[in-house]
Amino acid sequence: MGLYFFDLVSRAERSEDEHGCEFESFEAAYLDAHQAVLEMSSDMLGRREDPMSHRLEIRDRDRRLLAELPFEEALQPSRPAFRDRFGELHARLSAMHRERMALGAEVAAGIRQARDTIEAIRATLRLLEGR
Repeated sequence: MGLYFFDLVSRAERSEDEHGCEFESFEAAYLDAHQAVLEMSSDMLGRREDPMSHRLEIRDRDRRLLAELPFEEALQPSRPAFRDRFGELHARLSAMHRERMALGAEVAAGIRQARDTIEAIRATLRLLEGR
């Protein structure tokens, strides 16, 4: 799990996230940021504010900038920049899924091997006890 901060930035001001949120991965944090942009934009429009000049800065535990998410980009997903970034995100998530599946298979094989070894040890101990 990683700690991520979402700082809200506009032309006039900056509001830093003081608490942050825990996510399993950057991709999960990034997807959550998109949802947050939609919700914040709705609130801003309700107050007759223009959300298009805002952005979220996604930062890691050490407050290093990982990504910027302009509200305009999140609110207009048909734009090429969004499609390109989404395609890259999909590729990264697919690669992570394949890696996790491979690791899961390795762990399962290791567990089977450990069980076989334990059973062989038990059989040897039974033989030794019978002498």
